[in-house]
Amino acid sequence: MQPNRKVLIVPILEVWPTLAGGLLVGVSEDLAAIDAARAKAEELGLEDCMFVEGRPDNIPWRDGFFTEAYLEKEATPEIRRVIQEGGKIHEWQSKS
Repeated sequence: MQPNRKVLIVPILEVWPTLAGGLLVGVSEDLAAIDAARAKAEELGLEDCMFVEGRPDNIPWRDGFFTEAYLEKEATPEIRRVIQEGGKIHEWQSKS
């Protein structure tokens, strides 16, 4: 685990297990995706992962909490709010 790494994923992308290392938080409006991600984390024995209901325009975290974000779309002001100054924002392109 990388103790200072705090990764936000919006929505919960299929590649999230490859991003583990430090705290990983997936946010989605899709309850089935949240349940599936929680089951996968348990199956893989990943303990520093949490998956919560939320929207890209209303992230339920404090300002500047995350060190990086992986997004399916362009970063919104709300995403930028929860990323630390100097943090990284990655736009992920689905291969489907």
